[in-house]
Amino acid sequence: MSTKKAKAIPAKNSAAAIYILAIEPDIKIQDVFRGFVEGTDFTPITVGTIEEGKKFLDNEYSNTVAIICNLKLKEMSGTDFRKIALEAWRQVPFIIASENFPRDFTSQFPEGETCPTLKKPYSKNDLTHLINEICAIRIEEIKLEREAVWESLEKFGTMLEDMENLILTLENHPQDNDALQRVFGILHTIKGGSSFFKNPLLSNFCHRCEDALEGVKSLDIPVTKQVITLLLQSKDTIWEIMHAFEIGEDANMDLEQLCSIFSGFKTVISGIAPKAEMAQVLKRDIQTKHSKSKTKDWLKVPRSHIEDFLRINGEMTITKNMIDKFIKLELGQKNRNKNMEHLAKLFEQFFKHQQDMQNKMMNLKKVALTETFLQVRRDVRNLTDELGKKVDVIVEGENVSVDDSLIEIIKASLVHIIRNSIDHGIENPEDRKAVNKPERGQLRIHAYEEEDRIFIEIQDDGKGIDHEKLRKVIVERGIYSETEAVKMDKKQLISMIFKSGVSTAKNITAISGRGIGLDMVYNSILQTQGRIDTETEIGKGTKFTIVLPLPKSVVIFKSLVVAHNQGTYAIPQEHISQVIATNEADLAQNSPQNVSGQMMMRYRSGTLPLFDLQNILEGAPEREFKYVADSNIVIINGMHRAYGIVVNSILGIEDTVVKGLGHTGNVSTIYLGATIFGDGQVGLILNPQGVSKLLQL
Repeated sequence: MSTKKAKAIPAKNSAAAIYILAIEPDIKIQDVFRGFVEGTDFTPITVGTIEEGKKFLDNEYSNTVAIICNLKLKEMSGTDFRKIALEAWRQVPFIIASENFPRDFTSQFPEGETCPTLKKPYSKNDLTHLINEICAIRIEEIKLEREAVWESLEKFGTMLEDMENLILTLENHPQDNDALQRVFGILHTIKGGSSFFKNPLLSNFCHRCEDALEGVKSLDIPVTKQVITLLLQSKDTIWEIMHAFEIGEDANMDLEQLCSIFSGFKTVISGIAPKAEMAQVLKRDIQTKHSKSKTKDWLKVPRSHIEDFLRINGEMTITKNMIDKFIKLELGQKNRNKNMEHLAKLFEQFFKHQQDMQNKMMNLKKVALTETFLQVRRDVRNLTDELGKKVDVIVEGENVSVDDSLIEIIKASLVHIIRNSIDHGIENPEDRKAVNKPERGQLRIHAYEEEDRIFIEIQDDGKGIDHEKLRKVIVERGIYSETEAVKMDKKQLISMIFKSGVSTAKNITAISGRGIGLDMVYNSILQTQGRIDTETEIGKGTKFTIVLPLPKSVVIFKSLVVAHNQGTYAIPQEHISQVIATNEADLAQNSPQNVSGQMMMRYRSGTLPLFDLQNILEGAPEREFKYVADSNIVIINGMHRAYGIVVNSILGIEDTVVKGLGHTGNVSTIYLGATIFGDGQVGLILNPQGVSKLLQL
């Protein structure tokens, strides 16, 4: 066999080869095969023995679209080798070729399983037709995998730029623990994100870097000039590895040589080597070059441009509300102008076009989860191969589209949660059999949108989380005292898995076990005003539910505008069940009653708690108030039950443009933002979910 030294990932700027491997002892048929394949989109590889085929596949299976194996071979039959191949390289289609197939050929395979065959001698059309028929999915998989690698490298490049800025911040402020933890967070994310690369060089280097700098992360070693130098050196080395991937030279890099920088660091911190020696060990000049991006058939536009368009569209909506209010006032006059009626119709049409433009602009920011879930499947496949586990992945909701600002958070969260589920949650086949579970574990990922939130559920059928082990861990780590830990219930203990450094794993591996990943997941989700819920049962598995709100940078929705005391407020219409206007007669029939300090009224077949809007705004909803006639009750669908908000008057319905409030403390949780109404007044938009939390409903 004659081939070049194998590369894990084809060079980005080269015509990356996709191989068809033929294991054929006959030299003449090898020549015919090569003649048929050359000049197509594939590169032919011919070998005469199974051993040579194995060597090639060990290096290049990720770039191989099909295996064509002769039925009769010296070492073993083609059907026997097929069993080996399907176990080791199961994603590569396997074809058996022969001049004559025995009558019992099909009976050699399990019931319901078929094996593609190629009868010799075959023509070019026979070969082409078979490849096109059975390899389409594999070809697409290779292309998508390569695209995912390049997109990952581009994403890592941005992250490394952030990492360098953080390191330089640390140099001036060595006590900035937040910057330090973010540096390690980036390192950990790159390690996890590169785990599906065929060549584990980048993931392994990041793992070794985490090992070497563990004392710095845990604050046992202070951030000195030498630490800053090593952090920058590590960042530069990651750049160098990424550049090697880009030009197809990653197979020529040696991990131990790259990691030699850490031995010098260990020598310095042990007090053996002088600083001058450390500087000499760490001094390297790595020049990284950025390959040009592949030409795309679409136009890349900075996110800020889309945000600008949405902001302008929001201002147009405010102006539209003002025009609409003016036209309604004019049409309400006794001596109204017919031209005003015509103008109203024209503006109505204009408003529809403006609404369409807004929807289109919002959709520009959305990305389907298809590619993210494809990467999940690849990650699971690679992890199960590495860990010797068998896991079936069930994905639902991959067509759900989310704002692009959430995609990276979702990707990083899925990487860390899934790695933990497979490494620590789902048992190996032997252990599953011992507890009467199916040999193959199950990992279910389900995404869906509900109201203004995105839900992503990750559920495994593994061994669950032992909260009693967590109780011991948090005491051993000094996070809580034994007295405090004893008082914690199961839910509180399970939440401890999201604290940095908390892990029940016995061993630290390149996959997980440091207690870093879930801490990063929790903090990144928290920054979006989202949450992550955990349900677990020992012996049955664990379910994580990520809940992310839709970004509120520029959001427009219909709201009920209400007046109360001296203020005007908006309540999103989608959360309102009903509006009830009351008068003296209504009060006589159904007067709200004070029950143990809580104002209640009969509503449908039950009762409804009532709250005064002013009390809610002042953070004292429990404060008693007197219900008066001519008040209005806005019934809100709470998180767990409905409730009523009492307001003075209803002003109408408007398209509300949400403007951010900035950081205004805990009170901001009951507001979505501010807005400008059609009459020019500035008002606040209530957040029904935030109010529900305040009311504990």
